[in-house]
Amino acid sequence: MYAYLGIPTTVLQVLWKQVGMAMYNGEILYHSIYTDLAPIPAGVYALMEFAGSFDSGLGFVLATVLIGWQAYLFTQAGIKLGLFYERNYVPGLVYMLLGNICFQFTLLSPELMASTFLMAMLNRMASHLKEPLTTDEILSIGFLVSLASLCYLPSALFLVVPIIAFLLYTGTTFQQYFLIVLGFAIPISLVILGYYMVGMGADIYYNFLLAPFVVNDLYLIPLLTLISFLLLPSVLIGFGIVNTLQSGRFINYQRTVQVSYVLYLIVAVPVIAFGNTRWFGQYLFVLPVAALFISNLFTLLPRNIVAEISFLFTLVLLLTFGTLSMKGTGEIERLANFSEEIVKPNSALDIPKGSSVLVFGTDYSYYHNNKLATPFLNTDLSKRVFGNTSEYGAVLFLYKSFAEKPPQVIIGGDSILTDLFKRMPALARKYEKQPQSNVYLLKVGLH
Repeated sequence: MYAYLGIPTTVLQVLWKQVGMAMYNGEILYHSIYTDLAPIPAGVYALMEFAGSFDSGLGFVLATVLIGWQAYLFTQAGIKLGLFYERNYVPGLVYMLLGNICFQFTLLSPELMASTFLMAMLNRMASHLKEPLTTDEILSIGFLVSLASLCYLPSALFLVVPIIAFLLYTGTTFQQYFLIVLGFAIPISLVILGYYMVGMGADIYYNFLLAPFVVNDLYLIPLLTLISFLLLPSVLIGFGIVNTLQSGRFINYQRTVQVSYVLYLIVAVPVIAFGNTRWFGQYLFVLPVAALFISNLFTLLPRNIVAEISFLFTLVLLLTFGTLSMKGTGEIERLANFSEEIVKPNSALDIPKGSSVLVFGTDYSYYHNNKLATPFLNTDLSKRVFGNTSEYGAVLFLYKSFAEKPPQVIIGGDSILTDLFKRMPALARKYEKQPQSNVYLLKVGLH
């Protein structure tokens, strides 16, 4: 996947593909696929699987288009609304460079989809801070945040940003605040209502709405790697904020937008914290703030040779970071240590491609070039079923799941399988545990 572009396959891409492939094959998200992936990206991955283009690099192209579209929205708002000290295309250039600082930003991730809707929301917020919006435009602010939350659930927290900004700097009426909340409620309520109407309300409740509190964090980047790659942007953002707030060159409207963006940055902290996966893609939410204040940092510098060299040096560093992250697996592991994020060769056994696999735990590399068996993609979400084997309904559901889609290979989950096999001796007889490992193979002739 993406091999011809020099971009390694990641664990998250493998998971996204499994969800898309299962939905394409007729499975229902959250009901027969236990995952915390949000509805919109899940639908997108299913459409990509339908088009047969998940492995073709289309995701990379679409992700690049989304980053470019965000940069366009950011630049156009800056020019039309006068967000910056100077009206030029430097902010768009900075946005594009930051959007390519690491290869994870060029993946078609839920965070990227959510941040695209949030960029549009920020533009609407900036417009209302300048002059009152119409009823439909006010409604769209909450609507866009809701769409973002259907891409990445913790994004719902960003709803407080326009509300607080309007309370501080505008004469927004109670009716308009109600419209913002109503706009937020419409999309997500329709999705939840749809599941309840077909008797699957509990599935979306446990597997999506409660997921941030149920699923254990998946750490894909070491802390040292995270610090090393975020150090330069963080320093630039910090200097940019200080330089911007100390400068006397901005009008009151520009100040209100800047403070609102700082508020957005503050809210981004719990948004990132509530995410279940620790990886670089989470920091896409910081791009608008980074581009705004880094652009201000350089445009406010005195026009001399030192300023020009500083700007060019920063651009070269950002480009270098992006280039290093796209060098390929070996180069990445040597220079940056993304080893936990990149799919590794299966070490426990040689699984034939196309095998039906069930993995207990987080060693998702085994799903690469294989297919999910049973609904239980996420082990943490599956515990509400495997942990209730004393209930007849749970045992029946498990039996049907394994009978309809018997995994050819089961990896991990010794304690879970021990209890399950005790209650289902017929199922236990179908599998043989491999010596010196926690791998179970379906016996030949029992597919």
